[in-house]
Amino acid sequence: MRRLAALILLSLPSGAIAETTFDHTHLRVEPATGAQSTVFRVGFTNPERTGVQGGIERHDLLTASVSGAHDGCIESIDLRTPDGAAGARIHLSLRPARLGGRWCEGIYRGQIDEIQTAVCPHGELCPTYALLRGTVGHLSFRVKPS
Repeated sequence: MRRLAALILLSLPSGAIAETTFDHTHLRVEPATGAQSTVFRVGFTNPERTGVQGGIERHDLLTASVSGAHDGCIESIDLRTPDGAAGARIHLSLRPARLGGRWCEGIYRGQIDEIQTAVCPHGELCPTYALLRGTVGHLSFRVKPS
């Protein structure tokens, strides 16, 4: 049987989600500067519980990119972070070998956003959505020339 689902993307103006804007001071990237093969470690305090909770799922999404023209290196990343309880310290290793090769030279800038979606029962028709709940924090790291 073929499943049909509708996807509705919701992005609210920052004033509309003020109650879910998170404290940005708890996000850390180490080291701040590295080489094209450096493993950067990201750590942050989970502002809210993530994972499946009844009919909804919340997860944090890390996105970052480097500006400029590059060839044969990782220009952008888009990773789901591990789920955890509210207040839990979450850690993520950005390993260039697992992300497609080597880092590009320059400064990567990005953020971690909390996304909420519906959990649809298996095999049932169900509308779904993606709601941006807020930004957990901003990040940056620098890759030096080899």
